[in-house]
Amino acid sequence: MQTTTLKIDGMRDSLMEAAAGSDDTLMEKYFEEGELSHEEMCEGIRKGIAENLIVPVLPCAALLGLAVDVLLDTLV
Repeated sequence: MQTTTLKIDGMRDSLMEAAAGSDDTLMEKYFEEGELSHEEMCEGIRKGIAENLIVPVLPCAALLGLAVDVLLDTLV
């Protein structure tokens, strides 16, 4: 259980760094405070995707019908 928590924390940190890397203001805040709020992360991720700095990966299994609705909702 503890290993899983460490992996999740590491992934969250990586995502936060990527979000901060898409905007100078967010990058400064991240360096000063060590983290971003949920809203700031969402803003950074949106900006990163729009500027092709972040590439979202949405796994699904079309033959099994798993997560196809999530993929289509995201694309529209």
